[in-house]
Amino acid sequence: MAAPGPRLRVRVEWPLPAVVVVRVEGEVDLLTGPQLWSALREQAASRPEVLVLDLADVWFFGARGLELLLSAQALLAHGDGVLRLASPSHAVMRTLGVLGMAAGFETCVRALAPVVER
Repeated sequence: MAAPGPRLRVRVEWPLPAVVVVRVEGEVDLLTGPQLWSALREQAASRPEVLVLDLADVWFFGARGLELLLSAQALLAHGDGVLRLASPSHAVMRTLGVLGMAAGFETCVRALAPVVER
């Protein structure tokens, strides 16, 4: 029997000097939250103008995920940066919608659409 794969995969790209894209794949919950928070904190420390959080490949998004989004949003705002959600999956939108938080985040269809179109 094969061992289960990782529950969360996080990749970071800097496509433009002031823009970082954090791509997330898997489950965002109490168990995986620290891994994602570590990546978000590390990238926010670089003071990007925009941190794009690509959530297209997230298949579970618990309340811990919302807590991370709010924390990242506040951390980035402290450094005059913004958080944008790219292609949030159905799981992400369902959680945000149930908690009445969907309107609290800027979203974009593609990770770089708002940056490239400036």
